[in-house]
Amino acid sequence: MIDVCFAGITGWTAPAIVAAIAQADDLTLSSGVSRSAAGQSLAAAAGSASHGYVYATVAEALQSAPADVLIDYTSAAAVKTNVWTAVRAGVHRRCSLGQLRSAASFPPPYQTDPSSLVVSPGRATEYPVT
Repeated sequence: MIDVCFAGITGWTAPAIVAAIAQADDLTLSSGVSRSAAGQSLAAAAGSASHGYVYATVAEALQSAPADVLIDYTSAAAVKTNVWTAVRAGVHRRCSLGQLRSAASFPPPYQTDPSSLVVSPGRATEYPVT
């Protein structure tokens, strides 16, 4: 399973993303990030069946719960800091910004390596992390 940390868990995009994670057989929501819902369970904050919690910052979430992927739907001002926080925390297999897709749904040639940074403002795109 791929553990997902979702920053922006209480935002307007959250219901569709939480549902997509729940439907994917290779993803599990391990934590969420929202200043307004920090301390709540994922169930209370986002209606998720996952057993994780919501944290005030990406750094707190990544220190408290396993994560292979960061999905960031916060703000343009926060994204760069959040991605670098994730990379420094070891979440460098995939960092995802934008449209959620399972790793298996990437078109070839993008399925080649799990060591990747996925940046997706409108569609899945994969770039190697160097």
